[in-house]
Amino acid sequence: MEAVNFIVREPLLDTKGRILGYGLTWQAGADYVGDPNQKEPNLLINMVAARLHHAESGWLLRDTTLFLDAFPSTLDPATVALLPPAHTVFALNAVTLSDTTTLDAVKALREQGYGISIKHADMVVQNRVFLPLLTHMEVRVDSVDMATQSKL
Repeated sequence: MEAVNFIVREPLLDTKGRILGYGLTWQAGADYVGDPNQKEPNLLINMVAARLHHAESGWLLRDTTLFLDAFPSTLDPATVALLPPAHTVFALNAVTLSDTTTLDAVKALREQGYGISIKHADMVVQNRVFLPLLTHMEVRVDSVDMATQSKL
């Protein structure tokens, strides 16, 4: 029997509570071993491109921006080109920017107009060299230290 995965759609909000776009990730079913986002990183991009970016009609979601979890292997130029730059933001973990190949791929994506979001933004704020490459930062705010996290 084939393992079942699910697409999770999560609204992403700005500081005023308005929806910026939607984050899409794979979530593994109970019988899947590992993280499907890492094991099959381009599968989500290919699915989104095939169903939401029509050759004649263009981007079917109009002004909606999608935030897609990205890994260094996801940043393949041929795969990325399937999605419209104005409506696509690739979300990376901050630690991946320390790899020069990934950093070069991120620079190329920014030149093409794609957005780059960083998870665990506190790491990036400490190393400000990456800030010019970012269009978005993901900061999780919890009730334990909300004041400090909000300032970040």
